[in-house]
Amino acid sequence: MKAAVFYGPGKKLKFEEVPTPRIGPNEILVKVAGCGICQSDMEYIDLGVPTVKKPPMILGHESAGIVSEVGSSVVDLKVGDSVLLGNIISCGSCRNCREGRDNICDNWIMLGNHINGAYAEYIKVPARNAYPLPAEIQPEDGCIIADAVSTPFHAVKNRSGLTLGDTAAVIGCGGLGMNCVQIAAAMGVSVIAVDFNIPVVTGSPKTKLQAAMEFGAYKAIDAKKGKEVVKEIRRLTGGGVDVAFELIGRPETILQAYQMLRPGGRLVVVGFCPDNASFSPGRMMVKQLEIVGSVSCCTADMPRIIELVKNKKIDIKPLITGKFPLSEVNEALDVVRKGESIRTILIP
Repeated sequence: MKAAVFYGPGKKLKFEEVPTPRIGPNEILVKVAGCGICQSDMEYIDLGVPTVKKPPMILGHESAGIVSEVGSSVVDLKVGDSVLLGNIISCGSCRNCREGRDNICDNWIMLGNHINGAYAEYIKVPARNAYPLPAEIQPEDGCIIADAVSTPFHAVKNRSGLTLGDTAAVIGCGGLGMNCVQIAAAMGVSVIAVDFNIPVVTGSPKTKLQAAMEFGAYKAIDAKKGKEVVKEIRRLTGGGVDVAFELIGRPETILQAYQMLRPGGRLVVVGFCPDNASFSPGRMMVKQLEIVGSVSCCTADMPRIIELVKNKKIDIKPLITGKFPLSEVNEALDVVRKGESIRTILIP
């Protein structure tokens, strides 16, 4: 099969022939229909954030496709089924898994990090990690549910504590951030979006801030205002937001999100940051602020998320701002580097 192979930080991916995976009795082989490019992929490539599996390897954890082969013990799936692939493989037996928090499994394995991912024509996964997709969701587009939809769903619904009438700020309006805006706004939350006012795709008259407004934000602020962003948000909200979502993963934006909280507010860290960030413990204590992490989503939520997308309660079409054949992976990565995309998909 053909795959885009990652040979290490700072190197272009190579589109080349590699062996097609061989499945075990409880696994399935999936012909990849689409795989989204996530910011964490860029961190492996550009920032040198290490993958557990050493290069050369295949990245890509946001995927969907068609079942092409099933293991001898698989009974719930058949060849030809359209499936979404969960990006975390959990053990099912550790304490977190037993308590329904399998997204933080003690023994988790992440596609495109611990094992080969979906920047390829085919991928193998345990059958229990595949979720059937209804006919209303094409797998080429539905692939982004695996991360760009499910991760913000978990952050908003399960980690933020937001309720009707609350205020929230979303820092970073890529795929995950835009869905934080969309999901929170649908809950009746007043959302302020923060990002650079750049085109959603190269040459487009529409900017990310305009897109955020279309997804439900009542105010969008240009990140180039720097330190003035916090002042403006505190002014707009009369003292700060109830919840701030940080989706960029940089110490300075994490601190910025922390500073825009009202007393009793909560910071939800969704963007992966490999560096340390500094806070004032005194302010945290006096203002009773909370900081929580949020990663991926729980298995139990995935069928509900798929149903919401099926019924267009979560709209994924406007999120997809570019599609590239897998052979043009490096051109696609350049688009993501410029920030001129919401979600870019690779098509094997």
